[in-house]
This record gives sequence, structure tokens and C-alpha cells, in this order.
Amino acid sequence: MARTNPLKAKAGREFLPNTSMKYLEKLYKEEKNARKRDRLRAYMYRKECMALEDIAHNLKRAPSTIYNWIERAQEEGIRARHEREGRGRECFLDEDQLKQLVADLKKDPGQSGFESGAWNANLARMHVKKKFGAEYTQIGMQCLVTRLGFSWKKGRPKNPGAASKKKQEEFKENAKRLVNEMAEKGFTALAGDEAGLQNAQNRPGYGRYWRSRRAVSRSYLTREGKHIFGVLAVGAFFYAFYDKPNADNYIDFLKRVHKRFGKVLIFVDNASYHKSAKVKKFLESRNGEIVLEYLPPYTPELNPVEVQWMVIKRTLSNKIYKSVNDMTRSVRAMFRKKEIAPVKTFDYLHADHAPPRGAAGCFEPRDGRKSRSAPGPRARFVAVARLTGGRRARRRRVVRRFVFQT
Repeated sequence: MARTNPLKAKAGREFLPNTSMKYLEKLYKEEKNARKRDRLRAYMYRKECMALEDIAHNLKRAPSTIYNWIERAQEEGIRARHEREGRGRECFLDEDQLKQLVADLKKDPGQSGFESGAWNANLARMHVKKKFGAEYTQIGMQCLVTRLGFSWKKGRPKNPGAASKKKQEEFKENAKRLVNEMAEKGFTALAGDEAGLQNAQNRPGYGRYWRSRRAVSRSYLTREGKHIFGVLAVGAFFYAFYDKPNADNYIDFLKRVHKRFGKVLIFVDNASYHKSAKVKKFLESRNGEIVLEYLPPYTPELNPVEVQWMVIKRTLSNKIYKSVNDMTRSVRAMFRKKEIAPVKTFDYLHADHAPPRGAAGCFEPRDGRKSRSAPGPRARFVAVARLTGGRRARRRRVVRRFVFQT
């Protein structure tokens, strides 16, 4: 039976004399177990000479429990915050059975005779009862698998034909070497990809809404959309919109990229139109000034343009447009107003001694006229001096204009 005589319980400096208040606060911030955090709070309260009844009231515990915590801390020191060994009911499974259970849960449930694709508490209960003859409740099984090191996660889709981690690392090393070699020949390294933008937001994203109102994202649930082609350089993103992804549109986009950057080395995925006969014939006609380097199969994590698509789609997730043209105009406006900025490229795209060509930012080709927001290498500035103001107050103002060579 617990003792409740508070006369033997020390307080202030006499309580835990070898442990400072700062050390107790540090342990409290680092501790994640709720019971241990309550014990540390009780120690800090007692360091401040708080009465046991007040500590019990603040922690919503029985006074006898608080007294036992304080008395045990006086006997064992700061180690008393941990549970004593042997406390609670013994586990239904021994050490060997627990090791077998961990090995089974690391495998696919199909290897244990189940049809489900992933383990859950109910499935683990059935497996333990069938294999070891022990019966757990659902909450008990959740606590057991958590103690064994398993957590509740959502699996990421991965194609069985995806390249292994070793092959991906080899690709990064070879790509880095290739980028440096091509940079010495005047090539600019780019990462290219295509994505579809639909005017149907079936999965609204997070945003800041007024707390007293319910957040609503309207949607027409249409399937109209556009495809955006883009290449990402160090600090620059070049893009264009097309109706569909095919070889003809991709060749047209490559022409625009070549006109913008000159000699380019583009890392792309293994889409069928990237390797089509039309594209290969076009690359031969460019005399090696456009080089396509293919990523390992099913490895979108190696392409930084995928991050750019994620940023664009997240920006469009909470807005609906009357037409696809309104959506594309909105995307262009976001790029122009710098609401969407180019994402960082990966290390294997960075040449050691070759700065990126052209200005930084997000650019789109303009048919029939030059873009003032992105002057090309053939543009030059001309300063024109004017005299403005009255006779008493004269000042000189320099106006800069774009003048393009013909």
C-alpha cells in the first residue's frame, strides 16, 4: 500500500541536489513518453517547493502517486523517471516468437497466406493466432507492433521495373561527368519533362482560409486540359503549352529550346515519343547541337522538373477556371508575377566551370515578337538622354530601351 506521509518528502535544493533545474527542463523537452514527462514535471514542481497536493492537482494525479514518484526519485535519482522492469502483464509471445513475427511482418502478407496488400492490426492478430495460438485485441496488437518498430504509413507507388538505388547512383556519377564534358564544348545542361494540367480539381490542396468559415473548393469536374512542356536549367525554367504530347509537338518544342539556349544536353525520361523515329531524325538534322540523355527507367525522383510540376499543380489546386485558356493565362501570369519560381536543380546538372546561359526566371517563347521580360543574347541596350523639367529645375533622366539587331 502506498505511503502518503508528506513529511519525508524533500523539496527545493534538498530534492535531487545533484540535478539542476535546467537539466530537468532539457530532459522534459527531449522526452516523448507522456508518463515520463509527468514525472519530470513533478520533479520540477518539487524543485520549486510546491506542495504535493498542488502537484497532484496540476498533473491530475492522486496524491499517493505523486508521493511515490517523489520518494522513488529521492532513492534512485533522476533514473526514477523510467519504468521499473517487470511492470505490467507479460507478453504472450517469447523472444523467439517475437523475432519470427517481425520477420513475417517485414514480408508481403501474401507470403503468409493473406490476400491483402499491406499489414494492419486486424491482419496481424489473425496471423499471430494462426501461427502462435495467442489471441490479442486490436488495440493490444497495435501497441505490440508499435513497440516492435512498425508504424502506420502510406505506401508510395513504385514500378517493379524501376532502376535500383545502385544504378541510380551510377547514373548520377556518369551524368555529372557528361555534364562537365559537354560544358567544355559549350552545351547547357537541362532537365526536360511534360505534364498535363486539367481544369478539374478533384483533390483540393491546403490553403489559408478564415477559421470561422468552411473551406470550399468549387469544381466543374471536367476533363479539359492542356499539356505543358518544360526544361529546367540552373535558375531558369523554359516552357510552352501544347494540346497533346506527341513527336511533332516535342520536335517543335526542341526547336524553341535550341533557339533559346543554343547547344543543349537534355535529360529526359523514356517516353515513347522521346525515342520515336521522327525525333531521332530531327536530332540528326541538328548536327549534334541537341543531345538527349535518357534517365533510368521509372525514376521520376531523378528529374527536378517533377518538383516544378508539383509546385504548379499545388498552386492550381484551389482555383477553378471557366475555360482552359483562362487556366493557361493564369499560369503565365503566375510565372510573370513570380508567384511560381524555378525550383532548384539537382547536383548532377551543375557543371563545375560553366555558368548557365541566358537570364534567370521563367520564360515562354513568343511567336512573332520578342519578349521584353527575357532579352536574348542578340539584344543590346541603348541609353537615350533627355532633358526634362522647367528652366529652374533641370534634371537628366536615362531611358533604357530594347533594340534588337537585324
